[in-house]
Amino acid sequence: MMLSRKLVVSAIIAFGLSASASTWAATTSTKSSNTSVAATTTSSAPINVNTADLKTIENIKGLGPSKAQAIIDYRNKNGNFQTVQDLQKVPGIGPKLFEKIQAQVTV
Repeated sequence: MMLSRKLVVSAIIAFGLSASASTWAATTSTKSSNTSVAATTTSSAPINVNTADLKTIENIKGLGPSKAQAIIDYRNKNGNFQTVQDLQKVPGIGPKLFEKIQAQVTV
């Protein structure tokens, strides 16, 4: 009886350690990948709206294809933007959207 109890306890301990190790590995892996994504996102350089093509402007968080096209159209019609604030002259880019994108762009 004592031997079987020891085997059960040993099995529980072994399983518990194994489960803890795999839980730790999964948690560590998730944290590592989240850190990498955050580092990639925050380390990207601002996009120059005077030289960027449509696909590049679409990568600005908060802009979709139609706003990106509006920026290109405005730039083609009026010339290069003199300041980042000039983006607010583009139809559809108001103060709230500008505030959201201004750190992601440059001229």
